[in-house]
Amino acid sequence: MPNWSNYNTLIAAGIMRKTWHIAFAKLSCGGFFSTKWKVKLTTLLLPFLLIACSKYHHPVPLDMINESIPIEERITDYRYVTCEKIWNIDSENASDNPLYWLRIVDCANRLNKEQAALMAKTIQLINWQNVFRHSILLDVAEPTVTARRKIIDNLNNYSLQFPSPIRPLLELWREKQIQIVNVEEANAKYLRLQQESDNKLDRLAEQNAHLTYELNIVSRKLENLTDIERQLSSRKQQEQAVSSGKMDKSTTNSTANSAEPKMTDVIKESHQVDKSGENPQ
Repeated sequence: MPNWSNYNTLIAAGIMRKTWHIAFAKLSCGGFFSTKWKVKLTTLLLPFLLIACSKYHHPVPLDMINESIPIEERITDYRYVTCEKIWNIDSENASDNPLYWLRIVDCANRLNKEQAALMAKTIQLINWQNVFRHSILLDVAEPTVTARRKIIDNLNNYSLQFPSPIRPLLELWREKQIQIVNVEEANAKYLRLQQESDNKLDRLAEQNAHLTYELNIVSRKLENLTDIERQLSSRKQQEQAVSSGKMDKSTTNSTANSAEPKMTDVIKESHQVDKSGENPQ
């Protein structure tokens, strides 16, 4: 297509040049500052100035006009679709609509665990739509940590196929599953540590009870030994007292026996003296 704007600009420039020559010829006679010639000059030059400033002067095609007008996209609102019908909708337009998936999540939350688990088993994981539906239903069934890890792996495998309109929603859903796995692992670790701590406390309590029992036995033995030692000490004191009494008695008897022979000797001596006095007569 020829560039008509360049041709129009050249024509306008030529006409303006010719007009200036005529205007200067007229102004030399009537004066440049005449109000009459100012009005005439402005009226004469205005159309050419508009033509020169215009970019296109040929009619614009209708297809270009249609392309310049933005197309109004109509988005179906699935918030008012019943849950019985929403599970049967599987079109591409619905899959690209975030409102469709929000309604799927809302309807799935109205199911119980058994219903959600049974519906999840009937879904074949052959595309990202089924993987997303399967993960939504399993989330309601409260799967184990291993099952949630499988959900995350499936979402990661089909992440490149997510359409742009619902990619933020899917990313948030995957982050939710990751956070749930992290929380469950932390709770399991806490429960394991708590159980280990309780077991240690139970073992310490058993050891304490055993040591307390042995301590009581040793205490009773010490008390018995103390009583035996006290009895032996009192018996020894009694024996010492008895032995000291016997020694005193034997000492007294020996003193009396030694004094009796002396008196006998004195009596014998006195008898002898008497006999010696009788012999001289």
